[in-house]
Amino acid sequence: MRTKESKDFPTSQLRDFKTSEPQNLRASRLLGFLARQGQTALALTLLMGGIVLLIGVTLAILAISFLNSSAGYRSAQLAQGIAASGIYDAMLQLERNKDFSNTSGYTLSVGSSTATVTVTQNSPLTNEVTIVSNVSLSSFTKAQQSIQAVVSRDSNTGQIGILSWTSALPPAVVAASTAGVGSWTTATTLPNVLNTHSATAYNGYVYVTGGLDHATSISTSTVYFASVSGGAPGAWTKTVALPGPISSHSAAVNNGYIYTTGGLDTGSVITSSVFYAFLNSTGSISNWSSTKSLPSAIDGHFAVVYNGYIYTIEGIDASGNVTTTVFYAFLNSTGSISNWSSTTQLPGATDGSAFAYNGYIYATGGSDPNSPPNSTTTVYYAPINSTGSLGAWSTTTALPSAIAKHTAIPRSGYVYTIGGYGNGFSVTSTVFYAQINGDGTIGAWNTTTKLPSANFGSAATYNGYVYETGGQNASFAVTSTVFYAQFNN
Repeated sequence: MRTKESKDFPTSQLRDFKTSEPQNLRASRLLGFLARQGQTALALTLLMGGIVLLIGVTLAILAISFLNSSAGYRSAQLAQGIAASGIYDAMLQLERNKDFSNTSGYTLSVGSSTATVTVTQNSPLTNEVTIVSNVSLSSFTKAQQSIQAVVSRDSNTGQIGILSWTSALPPAVVAASTAGVGSWTTATTLPNVLNTHSATAYNGYVYVTGGLDHATSISTSTVYFASVSGGAPGAWTKTVALPGPISSHSAAVNNGYIYTTGGLDTGSVITSSVFYAFLNSTGSISNWSSTKSLPSAIDGHFAVVYNGYIYTIEGIDASGNVTTTVFYAFLNSTGSISNWSSTTQLPGATDGSAFAYNGYIYATGGSDPNSPPNSTTTVYYAPINSTGSLGAWSTTTALPSAIAKHTAIPRSGYVYTIGGYGNGFSVTSTVFYAQINGDGTIGAWNTTTKLPSANFGSAATYNGYVYETGGQNASFAVTSTVFYAQFNN
């Protein structure tokens, strides 16, 4: 996640307030500082001491407001302050334990009032966490407040960054996010011309696994990785190859392990194999191992990891038919998988893209099996149960135009679709984005900066950047090109 310091509100100055002064004097000084700062940057990095101080400052703001306010106003301000303290408390928990989660909610006492706080680990691709703090006062005014914040924890520094905040408090700390992506840049090309590979990212590195090697027209077992800690990808390096060649598979990462699921082997036979390997801190991969195979062979699907479970969504089965099947499995701490189960099937067969975010799983677009070679605009979503199974699927706001073979990526409360092809296999450079609402629905779709050229490859995200790797261009020529861009939010 991007956790850079704001030019308008530098955390170095925030840390200057961590002194031995009495809390009321520190609060007074900081309030004056906040008043001078005006609007702030999108992502504010907060250290633990700064979070503790902000809790005190929030309550100090309330004390000042109470002196000259009506009872109703005071109650509303009190509810906001307690709700904000709940957000800050959860951020402290995440500073101490990056995997902290409490989806059922815990209670934080603030004076004689309480906040109920839920903490949900969103997509591991983005290291984002959604915190919701709810307050309902028992006073005669019955003031209520609900604040939702999306935060990120930098895997290298441990710093917490606030990415979005739905409440007006604290106005001098968090500014509204502006979604979209910036300009795309062409990066170091892949060593080979590849398509139907799978890209993912973890701990400062992007990985490209398998794919169809254009030079040989057969699947490859090669795995490349490149450092992206500075945004731009470095040189691509080979690491330990997969146990066997695969293409049209899907890769995912969780808790220091990388997984590949299904795909096509060298004989273009659809497989149910699942491989996994430990990711070293240097970016290299330790030896691959096989683990529990999928219940049935699939390719052209998407693997999604959420809250310790891995899911395979959509795809094509061994008979060559687009499928509605969804499999899921718990990921053991050793990286292995003990058993796969099926869960609620998609309402319609598709082979588009999939992602998980804030307690929901999504399937976007894909080929239309009833009208080839056309694609679909349909977007499905389903709640993820605490046992890992899925609830009922529903449809939400459709894509502006039909796309398949794209990558859908969640980021700071928004979802982005990168490239792909539409009806009649027309390859596109379009990037769509839409807000992900708290109830799982998707808001209106918009367009943002297009890819430099039409492409359907495999995209990954890390630390506020998105990377589109290889694939095929508008002429269906296979490419080794890599594009990258920074998210605006």
